[in-house]
Amino acid sequence: MSDKPRDITQSDGHLAPSQDASLAPEAIQKPKIGNHVAGAAARRISTVLAVVFWAYCFVNIAIVNTDGKFVNYLPPKMTWIVNYKFIIMLVLACLSWLALGTLRFLLLFNYILFFPIVITFYTIWYVGKRALHSRSWIFVFAVVQSAISVLYNLKLKFAMFTLLIVCAFYILVGNSPQIIICAAVALLALILIAYFRGFVAAISPANMFRLIKEYFNKDEDIRFKAFRLDDEIRNTPVTELSPLQIEKWNNVLGNSVIYNRALLFYARTMRDYQRSNLPFIPGLITIFRLLSLTVFGFTLINFAAYKFDKSNYMVSSEAGIFKFFYYSFNALILNGIDDIKPIKTMSQSIFMTQAMLSFFLVAILISLFLSYRTQRASSDLDDAIKVAEREAATMEDYLQREFRLVSINRAIDHLKQAEFNLLSFIHWLSRGI
Repeated sequence: MSDKPRDITQSDGHLAPSQDASLAPEAIQKPKIGNHVAGAAARRISTVLAVVFWAYCFVNIAIVNTDGKFVNYLPPKMTWIVNYKFIIMLVLACLSWLALGTLRFLLLFNYILFFPIVITFYTIWYVGKRALHSRSWIFVFAVVQSAISVLYNLKLKFAMFTLLIVCAFYILVGNSPQIIICAAVALLALILIAYFRGFVAAISPANMFRLIKEYFNKDEDIRFKAFRLDDEIRNTPVTELSPLQIEKWNNVLGNSVIYNRALLFYARTMRDYQRSNLPFIPGLITIFRLLSLTVFGFTLINFAAYKFDKSNYMVSSEAGIFKFFYYSFNALILNGIDDIKPIKTMSQSIFMTQAMLSFFLVAILISLFLSYRTQRASSDLDDAIKVAEREAATMEDYLQREFRLVSINRAIDHLKQAEFNLLSFIHWLSRGI
């Protein structure tokens, strides 16, 4: 027998059939469908648990005590389930920890605990994704501007949201009259700050345009740092560059052209955006946010005044948080209800404050949608478009000096000859410019 190794290749260079199982197609590992199904099921179960938990909290705090209602339908021997619900939940949490492991349990726990925040960011991501799939760049710009208006100065907004939650907690479950009143005063101050910020936002340039102007006002050396050639490459004729230097020269040139084309594409799209009605979407978000904060905030403030002294209001029956929500909603539109009536100085002052804020809300709405806001939005957009076009012209001049080319079109022709990878993207950006 020959010791010569066996040739397993055919004359055409492909593997020949072999008895070795490791070379068989069946031996190739494929992703298991079961893992994907299990992951999808786990996500759905986690979402259901989060929705049930937050729905339970909201209903118990805002509407009705579900535990008291539920215990009426249980046999007397089963009422211990409600009495020891926290111990049962703790045992279930421990069993889940043991079954899932530390990492998965912590992920599930934080997902449920921060579910409202997760839903908020998921909504922003989903709307942005749908905007990109729609291939309507006007809609994409509207979504981006709305997202920036929501996320701009996020640290302050998160601090205000945290203060809102803390105040709501002490008002709803607190028993000390002094703490309840302090929480109500802090909540009122929070609402006034939100209205001031909303009014300033209504008469100020949009956050997206402000960020763009701040970037373009930076020094040219900072903005064009990524498009600068090394001194050795810049001072050497192109014909004398090494292959590695030529590749770097082409890459920097291509990035410079993409930046120029992207600026002109942005300016063109913003002109189309200016002609549409979409610039008012951030204004609608501001109005909705202030409207929700007013109704929810004054629900808690009125409820705090009621817990502090029930004689502040004349109520037809024992008033819960949901009835005060109904009262606060009607007070916003200057409409009273028979079930709750303010009869003392404290409750009447709260009613008048909310009535004043409703007029202030109308003033913000008018400033957003009537002539002043329309002219202001048009001016902001014009400034943003002019700044982008000026930046594109500056980039083209810089490109001619840095690469010693006659024009941007000559640069694109050079990239075509060099078979630049992103040339098709450059042509796509250049359409309609």
